[in-house]
Amino acid sequence: MTRATGQGVLVSIALSLGLSSMAGTPARPFGAIHDVRVEGENARVDLGRKGRSIELLQCDAYPGSLTAHAPTVCHTGEPVNIGGVWNNPIIPPGFQGLFLLTIGPTQVIVQGATTPAFNVTGIDVYTIHPLVYDPATLNLGVFTFGQSTLNDVHIQLQQGGGTACGGLDMTGAPVRVLDCSLLCDAHSGTLTTSTSLVCTRTGAAALDAVPSGDTVVPEGFNTVYLVSSGSTAVITSVGSDPHFDVVGYGDHTIHTLVYDPTTFDLAGIAPGSTTINALNALFIQGGGSVCGALDLAGVTIAVESCRPQNDDCANAAQLNISGVGDCNTNITLGDNTYATQESGDVPLCGAEEDQFADVWYRFNSGGNTEVSIVLGPISMSNWALTVVPTCGGSELACEIDPAVPIDVPTVPHTEYRLRIYSVAGLGGGGAFALCITGSQPTSDCIGGSVGPADETAQGNICKDGASDILAFVTTSHSTEQYAYVLSDQSDVIVSLMADNSMDLDVLPIGSYRVWGISFKGELENADPGVPVQELTSTGACLDVGEGYFPIEVGVCTGLARSGAEPWNVNMDQRHGVLNVEYTGNTAMVSVDVLGMDGRSMEQQRTVMVQGQFYEMDLGRNLCQGVYTVLFRTDEHRYALRLFLHPQQ
Repeated sequence: MTRATGQGVLVSIALSLGLSSMAGTPARPFGAIHDVRVEGENARVDLGRKGRSIELLQCDAYPGSLTAHAPTVCHTGEPVNIGGVWNNPIIPPGFQGLFLLTIGPTQVIVQGATTPAFNVTGIDVYTIHPLVYDPATLNLGVFTFGQSTLNDVHIQLQQGGGTACGGLDMTGAPVRVLDCSLLCDAHSGTLTTSTSLVCTRTGAAALDAVPSGDTVVPEGFNTVYLVSSGSTAVITSVGSDPHFDVVGYGDHTIHTLVYDPTTFDLAGIAPGSTTINALNALFIQGGGSVCGALDLAGVTIAVESCRPQNDDCANAAQLNISGVGDCNTNITLGDNTYATQESGDVPLCGAEEDQFADVWYRFNSGGNTEVSIVLGPISMSNWALTVVPTCGGSELACEIDPAVPIDVPTVPHTEYRLRIYSVAGLGGGGAFALCITGSQPTSDCIGGSVGPADETAQGNICKDGASDILAFVTTSHSTEQYAYVLSDQSDVIVSLMADNSMDLDVLPIGSYRVWGISFKGELENADPGVPVQELTSTGACLDVGEGYFPIEVGVCTGLARSGAEPWNVNMDQRHGVLNVEYTGNTAMVSVDVLGMDGRSMEQQRTVMVQGQFYEMDLGRNLCQGVYTVLFRTDEHRYALRLFLHPQQ
């Protein structure tokens, strides 16, 4: 057929459809085309006096996808039924849905049906493909069961370079039919563990699991245990018992494998490369042909770092100076059990070859010329402390197992660092109580970092008219007054929160930041339009936190066109698909997706006609984030801000 180049293609077709219900029946055509001719710029196909003409402008047909009821089924001699669920097709008026069953890698069509259900008798891999087509433009009669391939249909459609409007899912839903006449009695059973969390300071940990006693090991079979790690469940170790030494933070899962050494070679498992899913695919339970049993779920043990936050001098915890005799109400609890040694910084009052478990604190001397360091009770043994002016600075005090309190001369209004440690090999780490006193107590004027009270909450807010109330917390332990301030992304104040929460849905679309402010007296200059850094207070304390929480307010689900803009836009959030309805005149339309930095991340160009629906799949190519989508023609330009949360 010759493709026309005018405004449309007039095609005259007679409907003819014949379907065979089972593979293996004599080959026969679906129908027949009698005559094809070209008249000027229009292509015409005639099938006799009952032919009719339609104008092809734009193809909205979409086959959706198919989810198999079961990816693997057993065949025991009788015909077995395979099928699936049809998801999200688009069937324009006058179009029909059909399902084609192919076999093997060549995708030879062996059956067709109007529902996604087929009876099969062979041992093979079958695939069910949804097809949405117009019987007036796609003549199925030219195809033959057992001979025609899926690609033969594909190339007749516009999606494959043909002229017919339709949608064919080339991937489909594969179903493996296995010979299950030989039963496999192996059963992996289950495992238990006494703990689901192991704390370590280095990432090295010993993991242990216990078989529950429900494993079935047929005669001649063996049992081994595997450890998998990471998001892809890569196998890292293989052992004869469920006890493993692992290195690395994160989740580690111990699995049981029951196998027959005559049909499965354990050497085929390559630690660091083979995944649990790849191994499972070899066995009958995973669609393979080998008798065996693999516990996919296993038992998972998380290995986490238990190093204290103030393990390094750079992350020293803030301390205030309490009044003499006020330690009972101003105790700071510490623990160096899982602490590590500050790299390259060995205290002078410790031997060079010793290893230390140290934690760090910082304090400002305020108006004091001397402070007293009080510790107790202490469960550490062979402990010590040092005082330095800065990280890596010369020690002003260094004491091993000192009698407390320890008096340290200070320069008024000066920062100091305090290290408390125990010497590994001579003693063990443990808990302690710490307090610093002076004649002039200091206040805790610390802005800290801001985050959501709900740790799972995100800063991406959908502006949809529904309340999005977000509460905030701070890392600051300030005893002074504290306030949360909302600014734009240029740090210009938008508003001062009444407490620690606000409804973010009322904000205009844009980027914002939430700051924490520690202060005495009254805040001044806390007005919209003033930079956060220009805040002042009537008291001696004001500190803007070093860490803000970012907020993005945008459109998540859809936005109707505004004024004369010729677009209706909707975001399929679940699948990451941008749906566009074009309401303008026929034109070349450019669709550009821009990242936060303004760089083009995705670009498509297509001719659109009035009333056309257009899909742009963003989820496959873009990561989660905030994007700007630009629609452009010669006459119009329209920008839409979207949050993309693609699901795997």
